[in-house]
Amino acid sequence: MNVTIGKKSTHFRTVAFDSARNIVLLIEQRLLPHEFKIIATHDFRETARAITDMIVRGAGAIGATAAYGLAQGAAAFAVAT
Repeated sequence: MNVTIGKKSTHFRTVAFDSARNIVLLIEQRLLPHEFKIIATHDFRETARAITDMIVRGAGAIGATAAYGLAQGAAAFAVAT
């Protein structure tokens, strides 16, 4: 998604994963088109809540978010064992 603020246009991914920090980054779609905000979910529970609260919308974005949530859970499990 390209976002234009003033005269500057920047590309953002609807759903992104920061594997180093185990964080999912989502565009808060309930605020569009009037406001633009990135939400960070820090564990699989927050990521699942983002889907149910409709922070992320659309089949592709929901599927990617769910997959990243699964990766978050697997990473947390690997650290716990």
